[in-house]
Amino acid sequence: MRVHKQKLVFQSLSIAKWIVISSVFVVSFQAKAQLDRFQEEIYNYYSDYSKAGAWSVFQDFKTGTFSGSLSGVLYLQKNGEKEPKIFNFCDEKVTLLIKFDQDSIYDVSSKHYIFKRSDIQLCYTTYFRANQLEVIIGKDTCYISCIDGASDGDLIGLEYAYQSDKNNERLNIYLSKDLGLWDSNHKSRISTYVVKKGSVLCFDISRKWKRGKLELIDQIDF
Repeated sequence: MRVHKQKLVFQSLSIAKWIVISSVFVVSFQAKAQLDRFQEEIYNYYSDYSKAGAWSVFQDFKTGTFSGSLSGVLYLQKNGEKEPKIFNFCDEKVTLLIKFDQDSIYDVSSKHYIFKRSDIQLCYTTYFRANQLEVIIGKDTCYISCIDGASDGDLIGLEYAYQSDKNNERLNIYLSKDLGLWDSNHKSRISTYVVKKGSVLCFDISRKWKRGKLELIDQIDF
């Protein structure tokens, strides 16, 4: 009788042990699956920055001035107006100005793509992963920016990609959705202008330095 009871106890302990091991395995599997999903979410958040075309060849430059051209079309609608104004650009002069960041926390410099014409002025700025678009039209100055404390995200709806060869780099910008711009004084919570979906800007920048002897980027030591 005692042997039979011991056998039953042994069987019960074996079953309990199997249940515990199985539970640990299930919990571990669930934890691993959750961790995998978490890692995948992190990868998806930053994955665009690891793809070709995500970074400029000027990324690590501390300073410099480069010339180029701007082509494309900008649909800009002022708040209260029914139709957007259309601004066309065809191989018009543009300047890339690289400004050194003394703090150099996230980036060594900010990159400013500057375009000036009698009817409109544009300045597209990048810093680390963040970007900013500023427009001056008439007496109105408006912008939108995600250059902030962390500067680890870019403007939603503003798609961009870099293409480069030995002599030039092209920055292609496309608006996949409307993008609101606010006046520089933040007087209103309503966007002053809206850059409409379908707008396209192509900055074609020479990789030759404007100041001094013109050399290829690979030969420049800043």
